[in-house]
Parts: sequence; structure tokens; C-alpha cells
Amino acid sequence: DTAAHNTVVVDGESQAAYRGRLRWSQAYRARPHHRVTSESMDYVEGTHDGYTRLASPVRHCRGVLFMKPDYWLLRDELRGEGPHQIDRFFHLAPEFDPTVLGNRVSARDAEGYGLLLIALEDDALTTHLWTDGDQPEDGWGATGYGQRRRAATFSFRTRMTRSTVFHTLLVPFRGTPPSI
Repeated sequence: DTAAHNTVVVDGESQAAYRGRLRWSQAYRARPHHRVTSESMDYVEGTHDGYTRLASPVRHCRGVLFMKPDYWLLRDELRGEGPHQIDRFFHLAPEFDPTVLGNRVSARDAEGYGLLLIALEDDALTTHLWTDGDQPEDGWGATGYGQRRRAATFSFRTRMTRSTVFHTLLVPFRGTPPSI
């Protein structure tokens, strides 16, 4: 289930149709595009065609920029037409306690280590938080093969009608979340 991972879900569908343990009826093709690394930053980008099987096809391209050691910026480009619901899923470690503030989620552990996540586009954006349920996207994480533990999950949800780019900023912190 794609929603069980830190990635984009289109129209509530998985990137590939699951047929049982480690089997897919329709696998997607992923392709790397760019990789740049330096002393001050790393960048990687790639695409997959998992959503091109939809009645209104969408191609997902993700870029990850790491500005060492300060922050990460995710760039999710969705190429396609027609109305689609877009969820950017994030799964937190079990010890992290999240606070939702509109297009921001701040999560901290008991020692004050935290992560601030900000959806930079907030047009008609809603933030959904799950802390319990039966599915991976409902608030649990895998701690090993066949093992799971309660852990908060959230998504930044919005809609698209044409090719769109979304950005998510991830900023680690200790103590009080930074003011951005």
C-alpha cells in the first residue's frame, strides 16, 4: 500500500496493484534522473509511472534537496490532467508526538528532538492526522518484518486539475520549533 510510505498518493490508489506477499499484478517503472552531491548539499530526482494506469493518468516526479545539515526540501511534480486528490503521506517514529497547525506539522520526542514539516503551497490544503487504526496509513509503523507499533501518520491533502508542483520543507530542531 503506497499510503504506508512517505510518498504521494493519487486518488487513494497505490502505485501498483498488490496481489499478495511481495507480488504485484501491475508493477510500475521507476527511473532516476539526476544526482548531485557536494560538501554543502545533495540532490536526487526520479520518476515513476505507477499512476499512468488511472483513467486520467498522472506521472510522479520527486526531487529531494538536502541542504547539509539544516533542512530537506521535497519537490513533487505531478504531470497530468483532470481532477485528482493528492495526499503527501508522512509517517513519524513511534516516540514522536505531532502538533498540526494548518499547513505545518511539528513533531517532537520526549527529549525535545523534533522535525517541522511545512507544505509550502496551502491552496485548499487540509492536513489529516491518524494515530490509530488497522491500516499502515491509519497510524502505525513497521519496526521489523511482521512487527508493528503505533506511530502517528499524517497527510497534506489537496486537489489538482492540471500538472502541478508541490513543495514540502522538513526542518530538524531541538527544543522549540523554528519560526519560518
